[in-house]
Amino acid sequence: MTSELLENLEKLHTTELGVVRIKRNLGLKTDDVIGWCKNTILSAAKNTENEKSVGNDGKSANKIFRQGKNWYIKTAACTITVNAHSYTVITAHKEKNIHIILFKLKLHFLYNLRNQFITVFTNSICRHLLLDNFLKRKQ
Repeated sequence: MTSELLENLEKLHTTELGVVRIKRNLGLKTDDVIGWCKNTILSAAKNTENEKSVGNDGKSANKIFRQGKNWYIKTAACTITVNAHSYTVITAHKEKNIHIILFKLKLHFLYNLRNQFITVFTNSICRHLLLDNFLKRKQ
């Protein structure tokens, strides 16, 4: 079934807005977005075939599959979405690495912890100053 996509790779195209969106989403510097997508698709297909011949357990980073009206090309780095009828590259996204997600969660947690500490510390200082001020007035 993947052969259908590969046989029609010369039909691959996108819109002007698609080029802008794909470059932004993937952080690409090249202006030949379609050439980049074709190379990525060919590389993913080759890697998928190699992994099948080696007898991979199905936990491959490279997958090409059709779901409904779209083809999805998944690599370790990104996912490309292609319309199955018109061969228009709709979008592409970077794959989220679990380590990056965990790191961001940890940073968010530490940031919130720091803010809570600052709030408690600031409130403590304010109470201390108010108490000192109050005691000075009493004398």
